[in-house]
Amino acid sequence: MEKTLITNALLIQPSSTKILSSDLPSNEKSVERLWQEGQTVIGAGTETTAWTLSVITYHVLANPDILSELLAEMKGKSGLKELEQLPYLTAVIQEGLRLSFGVVAHLQRISPDQPLMLNEWEIPPGTAVSMSSLLQHLDPHIFPSPTIFSPTRFLENPSLSKYIIAAATDAGGDGMASGELKRGSS
Repeated sequence: MEKTLITNALLIQPSSTKILSSDLPSNEKSVERLWQEGQTVIGAGTETTAWTLSVITYHVLANPDILSELLAEMKGKSGLKELEQLPYLTAVIQEGLRLSFGVVAHLQRISPDQPLMLNEWEIPPGTAVSMSSLLQHLDPHIFPSPTIFSPTRFLENPSLSKYIIAAATDAGGDGMASGELKRGSS
């Protein structure tokens, strides 16, 4: 039953249409493959959000000052538009995204046409480079005291948000992740 529902849902999704109309071999377009894709999408969309909410909830409840400041900022605010404008709530979510890591896998990138420079090294075009969100989010050069839950770091230095890798699945990136978490706050 579950497999049938997922398969039917996938057949009407744009990503499934792309798979079905692609050059992939027919065994890659099977119901089994579509079902596996659906499970991945469901897992990526729910497991990572649930984990991030768990990380945020733990840290907010474990730090009375953070809880107090968050409650004070949110008092009387209930609509999504209002919540989206709250700087401390946004900082708490960013810090939660930073410490929840998402899927800890190497996020591969390739510069197809131009060499990349890393310090004194030139990386030729077409060379895959990668790192995990864990390495970046716990880098003390980027985030001092990286194991401490400190939302104020994003208020004091808003440019830190560019270093957040919201999830390896990156269905919508940080903007989508923050929006989902703010909707959960209302």
